[in-house]
Amino acid sequence: MEVLFTLFLDKQSCADLSTFFVSNNKYVALVICRVLPMYDALKLELRDAFNALPGGCRFPPASDSEITAFESQFGRMPDAFRWFLTECGGGTIGSEWVDGINELPITHQKYANETRGDDGWSMRGVFIIGWDSAGNPFGIDRATGSILVEDHDFGGVHELAPSFESFLVRGLLENDRNLTNG
Repeated sequence: MEVLFTLFLDKQSCADLSTFFVSNNKYVALVICRVLPMYDALKLELRDAFNALPGGCRFPPASDSEITAFESQFGRMPDAFRWFLTECGGGTIGSEWVDGINELPITHQKYANETRGDDGWSMRGVFIIGWDSAGNPFGIDRATGSILVEDHDFGGVHELAPSFESFLVRGLLENDRNLTNG
């Protein structure tokens, strides 16, 4: 078999693309998908796009001591989010606001308080990174890395993005490209 191209994708996108090509194999001999964490060039592009946002849309980057203090109280944060907090800080990502280091402890305490009882939030194993405009918590699933939101109006837990990296790309790069091209 001949390798026509290699793609660098998150896990879900790679699985979706592989399924497409297997079911349409008359067009492609072999597809190789490599699942990689955020690579350096993407990190730079995301940081630059985030820093281009107006100051009122951004929280300041977190220091190592602020990260350590948060983690000593609430547990380790996912690596991709740790990078985001130290390099970017938090703020507007697409239509969502992602907490900065000063907002994060308040969010985690609020979520912990509101998960108690039968009528509380039901997401478990999710590192909460903010609240959407409707007051729904969203965060990073520790098992899969996907971005999940729990909807109190319509019920259920829904995926916003297959990974934090995808969430950032969609909110910072794709939105910017749509504005400049459209």
